[in-house]
Parts: sequence; C-alpha cells; structure tokens
Amino acid sequence: MSRVLVVDDEEVHLRATSALLRRTGITVETALGGESALEALERGPFDAALVDLMMPRINGLELVRTIHTRYPGLRVVLTSSFPLSARQIERMGLGAIAFVPKPCPVHELIAALGVGPRPEEQGRTAMAHLAPPTPPPPEPERRT
Repeated sequence: MSRVLVVDDEEVHLRATSALLRRTGITVETALGGESALEALERGPFDAALVDLMMPRINGLELVRTIHTRYPGLRVVLTSSFPLSARQIERMGLGAIAFVPKPCPVHELIAALGVGPRPEEQGRTAMAHLAPPTPPPPEPERRT
C-alpha cells in the first residue's frame, strides 16, 4: 500500500485532497505547513509527497529543497492554484519535479505521484470510479 504526505497551509485543501486519495486505497498523512511536514517526514517513510507552493514560513520551494537533501529518493509533486509553465518550474532549480495544478483530477494526481492502485494489476479499482469514462471518438459521416 502506498503512503503519501500531503502538505498545504489551507485545511480545506488538505481534507479534500486526502479524502480523494484515501478513496483510491492510498494511505495519507497530512501536514498543515512546512514545519509539520518536516516532523512527519522524520516519523516515517513515505512513497511520495504532494507539496503546496504558496505557504507561509517554509514555502513549498524551500520544503522541496529540504526534502531533496534529506530524503533524496522521495518523489515530490508540487501543486498550486497559480498556473506554472514547465519553464517556470525549471527556473526554480528543483531538478526534475512534477507539477499539478489545483484542483486536479484524482487520476492525474495519482499518476504524478506515481502511487496507488494500478488498473492492470487490480482490475476495476476505486480510481476507475472517480475518473469519468472517456467517450469513444465520433464516427465519420458516410455519404452514399
């Protein structure tokens, strides 16, 4: 079972995101801000961390840099309500890091985190219920 740390300074985002991830079978721990995140990281191993960019005291960039230094194998995904381009993320100097905007469909969030149930391994999963089915492409018109 995958274990993810969700870090945000807004409790409503923590609750919403953790509820979505838990419904897919992922174990989630939440941290209200950077200080709480560092304490949580010391307590136990995580498979991935979802870190909000805009937080007071220890912002997302500082936290990601600290995580990369202390826990180099941990996959970190940065998130924000502000849209960021790949170039802006590159300029942050964080190396190869995933970014997902808020809000983000749960299947995209799970893919970015690299955790959770894999449909090919577990058949129909909770994740399949959360993601809307993709409609088939329209058939071309035939003229006779």
